[in-house]
Amino acid sequence: MFKTPENLNIISIDPSLRSTGVFMSRKGKCESYAIQRKTPRIETLGYFVRHFAQVAKQTKWDLCIVENYSLASRSSAVTIMAEIGGIIRACFAANDIPILEITPMTWKSIAGLNAWEKASGKKLKKLTTADRTLYREVCFDRFGFSMDTTDETDAFYMLWTAVACSRGSFKKGAGSSTRYALEELKIKL
Repeated sequence: MFKTPENLNIISIDPSLRSTGVFMSRKGKCESYAIQRKTPRIETLGYFVRHFAQVAKQTKWDLCIVENYSLASRSSAVTIMAEIGGIIRACFAANDIPILEITPMTWKSIAGLNAWEKASGKKLKKLTTADRTLYREVCFDRFGFSMDTTDETDAFYMLWTAVACSRGSFKKGAGSSTRYALEELKIKL
């Protein structure tokens, strides 16, 4: 089972316009939630500014982990993700909170999702209710954390990846940039 750092306050965010997952470890006590919005884009962006400005101030965060952009994609979703990601980063940066960006490819590799798929012969998808249930169950079985949404689960995987990289528990290449970024920030998890 995974043990979070008990001396730090860490927030990990999987940003999305539809459903943003948040996982928080406050001195080792963990909680998660999802922001599921169905309002128009501009209204949702305003909500994110208000919400994350408040979250960034409510706790003395030692680290904010945010999923990095997938800018290689050519869909309009990339623009929206950049807007949301920029809002989140700005809210935490304005409060002098260090920000660690982790790509989906990195956290999926280090969290062992790719290895789990290979070993089980199953694909971890998020398309159906059964897919999403399995996705969350894999996290619970492997790490002892159960979340209500796959977005919260992804936020947990990013935090877990940062801790694993800080402790040197990664294969050469996959977590090197994350470990280096943590060293630059002078954060040991």
